[in-house]
Amino acid sequence: MLLRNIELEKAACMLVNWYDQFRKNTIKAQIVPVPDDVLEYLRQDLVILPKECSVLSSSDTSKTKHFNTYNDEFSDDEDEEELPAFPEFSKKLSDSIEKLGGSAFLKSDWHS
Repeated sequence: MLLRNIELEKAACMLVNWYDQFRKNTIKAQIVPVPDDVLEYLRQDLVILPKECSVLSSSDTSKTKHFNTYNDEFSDDEDEEELPAFPEFSKKLSDSIEKLGGSAFLKSDWHS
């Protein structure tokens, strides 16, 4: 009887395990490991976008207001609530997206 090892099969499908071999035959990719502190944050019940995502700028002098889910109002005051920040990880993501031409999509691995 043939026994399947699901964990080995999942590992074989991970992008990091096959991308180099098939690089010529697939889309461009940047592999960005997710730091432990970011993973821990994402596994929490409530996720609030980090500081790097909270205010969209259309120019250096104007800011786009963001929706504050706590009081159902638009707010310019970023100091009202403690926002998580992952500047190093955000920089790595931004740099990787730039290397791919400015647009990208997320390909995550399976998790049980």
